[in-house]
Amino acid sequence: CIIQPALPSAFSSLLFPHLLSLWHNPIPFQVAFPLVLKSVVGALFAAFLVMLLIYRMKKKDEGSYTLEEPKQATVTYQKPDKQEEFYA
Repeated sequence: CIIQPALPSAFSSLLFPHLLSLWHNPIPFQVAFPLVLKSVVGALFAAFLVMLLIYRMKKKDEGSYTLEEPKQATVTYQKPDKQEEFYA
């Protein structure tokens, strides 16, 4: 018993006539395979470019901060001998 796919209904053929033509005349393998292959290669190339961009942004940010602890100031606050007010 062979199960055959149902043909598209008349309603869908009115809405999407181009799909009905694809149903009766499928795209040949010589056309479909290169299209699929180019799409996959294009998607991989786009993903590679995004990863390269993220890598470069992270690399640029690496040297912008120090990992050492901040050094303590050698001069500490000393209270003045006299109580004078200074006006700017």
